[in-house]
Order: sequence, then structure tokens, then C-alpha cells
Amino acid sequence: MSRTIVGPGLEIPRNRSPFALGQRSWPVRHGWRGDPPGSEAEARERIVGAAMRCVDRYGPGKTGLCDVADELGVTRQTVYRYFAGTDDLLAAVARSAGGSYLDRLARHLAQVTDPVEVVVEALVFTIERLPAERYLGVLLTAGRSGGSSRA
Repeated sequence: MSRTIVGPGLEIPRNRSPFALGQRSWPVRHGWRGDPPGSEAEARERIVGAAMRCVDRYGPGKTGLCDVADELGVTRQTVYRYFAGTDDLLAAVARSAGGSYLDRLARHLAQVTDPVEVVVEALVFTIERLPAERYLGVLLTAGRSGGSSRA
């Protein structure tokens, strides 16, 4: 039987692959950790969820697309397929969290009837709470200039 030399000291029959012998001659990566999304919407949802976990771990100013890609087990190019860049992704994170913030704002303003007071209370509420809002606070770091943003 003819043999092919694959590496130092490793010979396999020509008709057998390294995988059939339980050997791996190169690393195999399965995107999405072997569980690809069923739709574009699901992919975007998973990416936003991973970005939220990265914001929790690193903070909004230090979260980059490479962090999100690593969290998901995909390449940066996969994340770029769905989001134009870090700022676009962080804006999606903020939009995702916006509903619960608006619900809290509405409860805060429920008893206020004067339109001027509504505007003032809404502004004060937002100014006081926005920096502490973990995911809405990313809006304060969107459009970062300089080298602080990682791809």
C-alpha cells in the first residue's frame, strides 16, 4: 500500500484522511460555536446579546467587535456582516435596552400633568439616570474619537 507522509513520523495510507485516523492536521473552527442562527434577525439578536455581555465585562468604552466575535465564537467579519462597526453595534445595544428605560420614564411622569413640568422632569430624570444606565450609557461613548475604540 502506498503511504503519504503528513508530518514528522506520521504516515497514513493515501486513501485515508487524517480525520479518519483521529488526527487533525489543522484546527477546525465551527462558527457560532456549532449552533448557527436560523435567520438574520436571530443572528443580530445574538450579536447584540454578546455585545451586552462584553459591555458588562469590559465597559462600553473598551468593548470592540473582536470582543463580541470572541464571545460568539465567530470572526470579526461575521459581526461586520450585520453591523457596520462598533458604534453601530453599541447603538443597537442601546436601542435594545431603550424600551425598559422608557417604561421607567413613563411611570416617573405618570402623575405630572403640566406639559412644561413633563419636559423638565423628563430631562432631569434622563440627565440623572442616563450615565448609570449600563446599556443606554453606551450612547455617551458612541462616536469615540482617537484610538480608544477597538475593531
